[in-house]
Amino acid sequence: MGADGASSLREFVPDRIWLAEYGVRYAAMSLRARTTIVRLGNGDLFVHSPCPLNATLRSQLAGIGRVAHVVAPGTYHHLHGTAWMDAYPTAQLWLCPGLRAKRPKLPPGQELSDEPPAAWRSELDQVVIRGNRLLWEVVFVDHVSRTLIVTDSVELYGDATPDVPWMLRVWWYLFGMWNRPAPAPEYRFGWCDRKAARRSLQRVLKWDFDRIVLSHGDLIEHDGRACAAQAWRSLVGAVPGGGFARRRRARGAPGA
Repeated sequence: MGADGASSLREFVPDRIWLAEYGVRYAAMSLRARTTIVRLGNGDLFVHSPCPLNATLRSQLAGIGRVAHVVAPGTYHHLHGTAWMDAYPTAQLWLCPGLRAKRPKLPPGQELSDEPPAAWRSELDQVVIRGNRLLWEVVFVDHVSRTLIVTDSVELYGDATPDVPWMLRVWWYLFGMWNRPAPAPEYRFGWCDRKAARRSLQRVLKWDFDRIVLSHGDLIEHDGRACAAQAWRSLVGAVPGGGFARRRRARGAPGA
């Protein structure tokens, strides 16, 4: 998987969450990915799925807070963690379970679990999505802004998504994922312990959230819990209030 430079930060939730888009190469396709920056109550920055660093981005970060936590939250969302730790050596690196075995040369860091560390426990919660042999992921919720933050467990591509590669469009149509929220195909083909997966996802659906920041695809700014419930319906079953109407999504952001 390769990558290109990140865009400038843009504010998603006023004074709380910022986003940066960047390009990746995966499965012979040029895709878009997304980094999420949460400013905690003490001014520390929580960097989720780190992107390529450049001078513009570093200047913007300096203007909003101190980079304190660099989070590699999923199996494929660690590529730029080393560069961030080189640039911010006082920050703490946090790793999704399984990443250390996959990438032993990553800088020293702490493994994430279902228990939030003290550094953000009063503001963010987290769950490890278990039960898949291909992907591991830690999902977060920001209680302050009622925002769910995911990597691959929810993606949303459709008619409103700009610059979708033709190959991805074809596959999403074939998988029945076009214009509907769904986990990445690796999830679909990798479930090996559906009970464990169900327990993880049900815990997420107990949280109170309205928005979802996705690493890939269109942002979801309304009805986020309903969207997640629909994406995971094959595992968790029907959830009261779990219908998702794409027309309610307020706006899309660049995503491939």
